[in-house]
Amino acid sequence: MCADNPQKTRSSKKSRPTIYDLAEMAGVSTGTVSRALNNRPMVSAETRERILDMAHRIGLKPQAAVRIHQIAIISEPTYRDHVVGYAAAMTANISLALAKKGVGIIVPSDPRTLLSGSFFDGIIAVTWGPELKDFLKEMESRVPVVYLDNFAADSRQYVVSSDHYASGFQAAKLFLERGRKRLAIATHKADPMQERLRGFRDGINQFGGTADERLLALAPAGESLYSIVSRLVRQKADAVFVPGVSMEVIEALHVIKNVMRLRIPEDLAVIGGENEKISKFLTPPLTAIDEPIKKMAEAATDMVLALSEGQKVPTRQVLFPVELIERESV
Repeated sequence: MCADNPQKTRSSKKSRPTIYDLAEMAGVSTGTVSRALNNRPMVSAETRERILDMAHRIGLKPQAAVRIHQIAIISEPTYRDHVVGYAAAMTANISLALAKKGVGIIVPSDPRTLLSGSFFDGIIAVTWGPELKDFLKEMESRVPVVYLDNFAADSRQYVVSSDHYASGFQAAKLFLERGRKRLAIATHKADPMQERLRGFRDGINQFGGTADERLLALAPAGESLYSIVSRLVRQKADAVFVPGVSMEVIEALHVIKNVMRLRIPEDLAVIGGENEKISKFLTPPLTAIDEPIKKMAEAATDMVLALSEGQKVPTRQVLFPVELIERESV
């Protein structure tokens, strides 16, 4: 049978290249090719690089029997939520979704260095700084890249997001409904935060509030949350939105209650990002915006796997709704 005849398989003219073609081009054995494609040891760096470069140039897509399907999950290593918070939670949920489908997982500590010498089928990008963003843009020509919460994406990029605009809009609406006048946002400059701020400002304007731009200025990277919250209190804020699910709101609550000795919500109302199994046990229980982390992770997983297999996806950009959970901090 043809399938049982390696020589015939190697010599047959096929539109789809095989590892036998790649081994012949690289001047190595098929075993060496298999080890290189599976990111296994016992292959020199020079040989591995040559094999990977040739594989990408000829468009090799090895069958599952030859190599393990692998997806890289990338987050910015310099961000503190890389260990605890949004990036950590999203990475854990993506890893679980991939594992359920029997897919190998790569979580590189230094993506730019480690992924350059690896063969993989796609990338799910959770967070990124400027340099990592440039690297991801380059990788889009090699493998499918699916971004989480990329609000600066162009129409050709693949993105799964939660509705950050709605989170800001709903927070402003609730504050105003509860009689608050001086609404503030406490967070740092970043594209996702700009989108939340856009919704927050529109909510203030639509529901009869007055936007004080001093209270809506996003802080520069590196400014401490203590400094941000202290500044907003000095500027007479009576309500603060601390968005996201990276534990910033817990730090903000500590500063407000234990450092500044203010009462929540009597002196200062607070809405934060929902931290599952934590927010409802805070004192007072936190009113929060819940982002569907699990659903986003599953959607990103399905999208990157479909793209890696050459399938078309129904839409390049998926937006999930958020939920306002009312508790006792407003």
